[in-house]
Amino acid sequence: MSQVQTLMQKMKDDHRVNFHEDWKVITVLIGGSDLCDYCTDSNLYSAANFVDHLRNALDVLHREVPRVLVNLVDFLNPTIMRQMFLGNPDKCPVQQASVLCNCVLTLRENSQELARLEAFSRAYRSSMRELVGSGRYDTQEDFSVVLQPFFQNIQLPVLADGLPDTSFFAPDCIHPNQKFHSQLARALWTNMLEPLGSKTETLDLRAEMPITCPTQNEPFLRTPRNSNYTYPIKPAIENWGSDFLCTEWKASNSVPTSVHQLRPADIKVVAALGDSLTTAVGARPNNSSDLPTSWRGLSWSIGGDGNLETHTTLPNILKKFNPYLLGFSTSTWEGTAGLNVAAEGARARDMPAQAWDLVERMKNSPDINLEKDWKLVTLFIGVNDLCHYCENPVSPQPTPWGPEKEGGPLGHGICSAHPTGPGHPL
Repeated sequence: MSQVQTLMQKMKDDHRVNFHEDWKVITVLIGGSDLCDYCTDSNLYSAANFVDHLRNALDVLHREVPRVLVNLVDFLNPTIMRQMFLGNPDKCPVQQASVLCNCVLTLRENSQELARLEAFSRAYRSSMRELVGSGRYDTQEDFSVVLQPFFQNIQLPVLADGLPDTSFFAPDCIHPNQKFHSQLARALWTNMLEPLGSKTETLDLRAEMPITCPTQNEPFLRTPRNSNYTYPIKPAIENWGSDFLCTEWKASNSVPTSVHQLRPADIKVVAALGDSLTTAVGARPNNSSDLPTSWRGLSWSIGGDGNLETHTTLPNILKKFNPYLLGFSTSTWEGTAGLNVAAEGARARDMPAQAWDLVERMKNSPDINLEKDWKLVTLFIGVNDLCHYCENPVSPQPTPWGPEKEGGPLGHGICSAHPTGPGHPL
């Protein structure tokens, strides 16, 4: 936001600029420095925060600055930076990698950290496209934001010996020199004249790029409207997976004795109590004439079908921290329910029985150390109670959590597990 405010003030203070009447081209290129630091705090540098900052800046320009065409430019793929920097150890200051761009240049090939960097980069780009494609900035005649994609696929020049050509880079091997900047200017200008839907998405640094000219038939800088372009509708989601973007995934040095010092990787067992939401009735479509199917392996809190890249569930997230996690459900069968003791139609009064069932299952499992293994138990109940509360409205019942009877049925369910199931957070 500070750059936007500074820019606006400079334009207002410059006597050569008629702030309200002059047309302005503003180019925004951001993202590289965020990726250089993403591993220091993956929440701070998340794609959500990235696009929030970008949206806030564009919103101010949209609201406060008249007559503007904004070029929103894709950032340089961090893979290209790595190829250049690490491919020339004799010419590039590899000993300064952690100072120049720690989260990009210091990662090992084929490592989990590098996969997360690539996932962050994809998430940044996707969020930029969604923001521009939302139509948020297509509401005025004197304002438009155009995504210029020439940086999407960059072809790094290679010398005869197979090494990347450093002649396009500054001595630090990550910043473009003037030779590179001149190619960037040509590519941006070309993109500005190309209609949306037909923009060049590849930059070959070695290619001859003449400065193209507007024509009599196509004299305008291109926007979605004068390109007669409609942003594509997002396709129906078929893969409900997620990228794993966490950078802290290690277990405690020793098994914690306090629930207040528990890390995700310390969890050894997952379990769940509840109703049809926990058994995942209807999670996938089936023939309406069939009986409802419980897709336990897809359940939000206890399902373990596939992996996080294909199915986002709590156990699949935890499996990234501990691949030996126990207790999750798979498929649709009772025999593969694991420690999912939920039942369709269950109410709060059923929680004590479910809790005892869970305790017995854990006791009988040869893979679970009841005393020492940390367990994550998710309890979700109440909907069916509310669906039936009106059937006996004149006979008030103690609340499941109230003081009338040592916690009521819900409290009894929790207490049933607690005395005999140490070491599990509820």
